Amino acid sequence: MRQEFDGFCRRHAVRARRLFLRRLVKQPGEADVPILLSGQSDLPRTVPITERGLRAMVDFEAGYSVGWFCDQRNNRAWMESHARPKTVLNCFAYTGAFSLAAARVGAITTSIDIAKKSLQRARTNFEINGWDATVHRFLVDDVFAVLPRLARRRELYDVIILDPPTFSRGAGGRVFRVEKNLGDLLALVMPLLNSRGWILLSTNARSLDVDALRVIAQTESPAADLKPLNPPEEYPYGSASSTLWFQPNTF
Repeated sequence: MRQEFDGFCRRHAVRARRLFLRRLVKQPGEADVPILLSGQSDLPRTVPITERGLRAMVDFEAGYSVGWFCDQRNNRAWMESHARPKTVLNCFAYTGAFSLAAARVGAITTSIDIAKKSLQRARTNFEINGWDATVHRFLVDDVFAVLPRLARRRELYDVIILDPPTFSRGAGGRVFRVEKNLGDLLALVMPLLNSRGWILLSTNARSLDVDALRVIAQTESPAADLKPLNPPEEYPYGSASSTLWFQPNTF
């Protein structure tokens, strides 16, 4: 791992000030606490990072909540350059990375996440980019409770981001397992998609590769326009989330 990282830094003239190791475990706890392998130990815990000019705050010493999913970089860039949305619904928004990318091309965004702390961090990310967060909407709520309300209001979006957790338990004991229920989630957002709009299907569940996402998308819309994107080059095969851009043919 260290050799691969050093090789990437040399190829791209990147100077790493700190290098952390974080183990992937089934249950969060002491075993997944990041370990400083090299670099300065007295640097601030939370620091700003930059991706293609977008700025965000990340916490390198956090466990599973560092604050930025780098494997989605190509998808954010494609959304900006090709979809160029005016309205975006970012479900399971976390710290708002897709919302930031959409806002940069002029979109008004709605970010939903059940974790209040994550959306507070999203607001901070808007502010450090110099953007007025009050123009955008941040909903601390269960995505599955919000989507029907948005549909009743007949809200429409040019881009909808679906990157759900692999497992969650919601209100009333509702259980969501991405392998079983991703198609149901897709069906819920279909009424919210604008004409010629795009949906990003994404998951880090190992049992759902891009081909499995194709099947789910084509079950909803058999002749859909499907656009898979490769992850950034620093990710070894199979280590990044499986992702697929999906444009239905129902318009």
